[in-house]
Amino acid sequence: MNERIKERIKDLRKQAGIKETPVTLSILRDSNGELTSKHNYPLDNFAELIVKECVSVINAEIVNSHGALGDGLATAAELIKNHFGIDDEHDKF
Repeated sequence: MNERIKERIKDLRKQAGIKETPVTLSILRDSNGELTSKHNYPLDNFAELIVKECVSVINAEIVNSHGALGDGLATAAELIKNHFGIDDEHDKF
């Protein structure tokens, strides 16, 4: 998940009154052999999947649409991806 979508999800979580509480904590060794911790926030992952699913639904409709409607749907999908910082190259849906 890129930083832009992480920040946007964090903002939306705060607006919804949901506390940022990790469900799991993993202790890992980094490339230097140092111990590091990684928190897992499943709600963030869930939110990212919802955004990607919305774009997928729009993209599916673009295939069946022509003219102005198809152009409008393509614009909507791009606006959503840009707003949440989704990069097609790295964030496949």
